[in-house]
Parts: sequence; structure tokens; C-alpha cells
Amino acid sequence: MTTKSKIAIGIAAVLILAGTSFFIFPSSHLPNASKSLDDTGILISKSRLANVGYATPEAALETEKWAWANTNYDKMIGSVSSEIRQIWEKAENGRERFEAGIKKGMSSFEKIHILAKKKIPDDQVELKLATEQKQGDFTFAVVSIQQMIKTGDGWRVGVTRNYDPAWDKDSQLEPAVRR
Repeated sequence: MTTKSKIAIGIAAVLILAGTSFFIFPSSHLPNASKSLDDTGILISKSRLANVGYATPEAALETEKWAWANTNYDKMIGSVSSEIRQIWEKAENGRERFEAGIKKGMSSFEKIHILAKKKIPDDQVELKLATEQKQGDFTFAVVSIQQMIKTGDGWRVGVTRNYDPAWDKDSQLEPAVRR
């Protein structure tokens, strides 16, 4: 495998899995921690993930996470933006690396909480996520911003980046609600 392929796979994995090196908080410090997480936003546990299509940004994100949880490479490739798809398809042994990496990464995944949504130009939306993970007796949440891109046949998952509290100050911010 070439160094370039290894780098491309590494970048794709970080972008898609939202890298657990991002802001890590104990779950008791999540926004609205005094309420049940079911009271705000959209909460989807690993056991309830479903292949729900691409009609909304929230549905596309759930479908992509379902593909990861079910080690379904083809559905994952169909759920991501063309930019991320090209990285995976050009990578040497992309399918095998996906399957091997998923067994490690998804074992700690517990649930995803879509906290808020922001419409941005060019048929894009950003979702503020808290991804809960468990390692042994320790549960933590990774807070990140997930880019979602509208395509001709629905929405697709784009790049993930660090959460910055300034993101919450934008006037385009909407609470996340299941439709």
C-alpha cells in the first residue's frame, strides 16, 4: 500500500468517524444535561439506527451511521459526499480497511444526539452532534459539527469538524427536531 493511500484512508476515517480526539466531555456535561436527552433534539441509540434514506439531513446521517454499525461498505459509500467517496474508492484495500476499522470504532459507539441544525449557503446544512461512546465504565460524548450536502437525490454526509462554541451564536441556528 502506498503512503498516499494510507494517508487518504486515515483522513477519510477521521472525517467520517468524527475523530474521538475532538472535544470530549463526560456525558453529565452535555448541553441540557438536567433534562433527559430525549427532551431536546434527536437521540438515536446504536440499537435503533435504521436505513431511513436520504430525504432529510437527519435521515442521511442516520443511514450513514447505520451503514457503519452494520459494516455495510456499499451503503456507507452511498451515504457520503462525492469528495469522501472518491477518497475511499481510490484507497488501496478501502473496503477491507473499512471493515477492520469499524469493528474497533463502532464497538464503543452508544448513541448519537443531533442537538441543532444550521442552514448554510449552497444547499448545505450543518448539524451539531454529541456522539456518546463507552469504554469500560467510562462514558463520554464527542461534540462535533457535521456537514450535510444536498444532492440531486437527497442529502449526503460531508466532512466533520471540531465543535466551536461560536457556532451556537449564528442566527441561522435551529433546534433539531425529528420530521
